[in-house]
Amino acid sequence: MGLEELDRMSPKVREQYLEILRNIPIGRKLEITSSFCDAMREMVIASIRAENPDAAEVEILREFSRRVLPEDLRKKAYGW
Repeated sequence: MGLEELDRMSPKVREQYLEILRNIPIGRKLEITSSFCDAMREMVIASIRAENPDAAEVEILREFSRRVLPEDLRKKAYGW
């Protein structure tokens, strides 16, 4: 949920929603975040594979890095 949705809520409902989020244990929040990151990574890789069906795995991972990393970090990490 983005900030726009929060702005559309009544103050009472917004506070109830935020209280629910505050009460989620930190470990569970980390699990949710990790699962979301895994799902997004899988979606991007699936998209790359669909666009490049004959690409080798190393090419797919390189394209994934190109898409998700800022250029300066990618160059520091991989040199390209």
